[in-house]
Amino acid sequence: MPMAKVMFVSPHMDIQDLAMKVASQERLQHCQPILFRVVDGREVQSVAEEAKSEHVDVIIARGQQARLIKQMVEIPLVELLLTGQEMGVMVDAAKKMVQMENPSIAVVGQSNMYSDMQEFDRLFHVQLRQYFVEDSNYIEEAARQALQDGSDVILGGDIACQYAQKHGVPSMFVNSGRESIANALRQAELVALTSDRERENTAQMRALLDYSFNGIIWLDPAGRVVSMNHVAESMLDLRPGIAAGRMVDRLIPELDMEIFNEVLQKGKDIFARVMQLHERTFLVNFAPILVGEQVGGVILSLQESVALSRMESNIRQAIYRQGFVAAFHFSAFEYVHSTAMKQVLSAAKICAKSDAPLLITGPEGTEKMQLAQAVHNESRRRDHSFVTFHCGCVEPGQCSLALFGRGGQDEASHGMFESANDGTLLLEDVEHLSMDAQRRLLHYLQTGTSIPCGAYSPQRLNVRIIAMTGCDLGLRMEQGAFSASLFYAIDVFSLKVPPLQERKEDLDPLIDRTINELEHRYSRYLSLTKDAKHELMEYDWPGNLPQLRAFCERLLLMSPHRSVNGDYVRHLLMEAYPVVLNFPVPAKQELDSPEAALLARLIAKYGGDRERIARELGISKTTLWRRIKKLGVGKVDKNVGLLEPDDIPQGPGKG
Repeated sequence: MPMAKVMFVSPHMDIQDLAMKVASQERLQHCQPILFRVVDGREVQSVAEEAKSEHVDVIIARGQQARLIKQMVEIPLVELLLTGQEMGVMVDAAKKMVQMENPSIAVVGQSNMYSDMQEFDRLFHVQLRQYFVEDSNYIEEAARQALQDGSDVILGGDIACQYAQKHGVPSMFVNSGRESIANALRQAELVALTSDRERENTAQMRALLDYSFNGIIWLDPAGRVVSMNHVAESMLDLRPGIAAGRMVDRLIPELDMEIFNEVLQKGKDIFARVMQLHERTFLVNFAPILVGEQVGGVILSLQESVALSRMESNIRQAIYRQGFVAAFHFSAFEYVHSTAMKQVLSAAKICAKSDAPLLITGPEGTEKMQLAQAVHNESRRRDHSFVTFHCGCVEPGQCSLALFGRGGQDEASHGMFESANDGTLLLEDVEHLSMDAQRRLLHYLQTGTSIPCGAYSPQRLNVRIIAMTGCDLGLRMEQGAFSASLFYAIDVFSLKVPPLQERKEDLDPLIDRTINELEHRYSRYLSLTKDAKHELMEYDWPGNLPQLRAFCERLLLMSPHRSVNGDYVRHLLMEAYPVVLNFPVPAKQELDSPEAALLARLIAKYGGDRERIARELGISKTTLWRRIKKLGVGKVDKNVGLLEPDDIPQGPGKG
């Protein structure tokens, strides 16, 4: 059987010694002999020439050596990529070395040496910063930057470690471990099959595929499966032999075909891509099959990652510890019988299937929050964060910082957007967003990138935006307090939750459910007569659910008898809410200015409640009264219901 000659190039003798040991244990069937060479940067040219003269079929190298060899020869090259587990061991060792709780660790070197370390901060409680360069001539500069940034320890190659030692900073040389070496040798076996025409026949490829412990898929340039080993068939739950001849995107719809096309076009390997295939997490490598200068196909290597699954579990646990969870599901709306609310729920379930922005409007006290949580829990983001940001509870000058952070590596510098990555961000009372925060939010919705405060360093995030408001955003736009462009951007989907006074069919089960919950809470029991229930049903409940619950609690605790009749309910309602105003604006009312018309609308909307009108306009009650007197809105018609300042009722529950 023809064998491929492999050259393993390493920068240190200890890496070579480990590689020789791993190679002897791997029982490689297609890579013999293996030439081991230890070289420094000055000897790369000579080792490349040796590879050509010795007719080496595959070269294994790492970092800058791999980059240089690729430029010098056309021999297929497998890059030695440190695995996430190996880097995790090194980060843990570095943390112990400096004996710090939350050290700043800098990884300095070539990006083609490392796997994804995105979650290491969270897993190891460190501040991991990556200083990657494309050319070794810039490694010292990267190390200098790492020290200027306050790094406590540096992980890297010789140049970075020497620079750190020179400046008295601890360092660790990044050694390739057993797992990464074994992966590279296995990858070399796959690439080796294209270096000799005798090894291009299907039978020999079949033998290699069946031998591998990873799932292996051989694709032709069109993306059609030439062969698939039994491990891949088992991983993807496919019947034996069914894959051959079929298009891979039909067999595995989740596979990122853009990466496949990139490998075909550039003829270069792409390693360690984490993908969700058939609801399982895999580490996927893409390797081109090179025939001369042409790419004759692509080899996919699939490895199911238990470590990744554990990482995802840890992330979910962290999410729950931080309270970034949505408690409500659509099943919580079992009390809904009204046609209007059923339509809202039906539309909400459709919205849950999309990642597009959603605007939820409705009066204060309606189920806007519960609906937002139910949409999240019904969506594909249900296992990720649900982060609520109360826009009205932050000073305008701090709004952008709270949402978008300040761009640092530590968790304290993260904003709500980063906390919600891959999940949902709910903007409660979105009308109170500062203008700067509105611009940044609009930028994210248009580009998918978040810009932290203090530095222009856009971050690509994946956040679904749900905005919530109890006010008329159209009025805010008229006043220039809310961006029209942002309004149209967040209003891709919209849900309007009707008030309880428009949903009488929902009141009966809501009253029963609320009283039942309170009975269990206080171990008191209440029986409503028919006329008592009628009084509760006929009341408008302008405060909606909170008002209904508060009154039922008052009724349960203050009732002198277990059985409550209509007279007592009517008495308690008048005592709790002595004045309930309804201020229709006369249809023929003429107002002298748009501002006067706006004030008249708000007076009607809020029943003369100065505090709520002033809050809507963003002004003080004193300023509001001055404008009313100046514009003469209160004197337009007595039916408007506007009284002198000291006589204006302060709304239900304030009288």
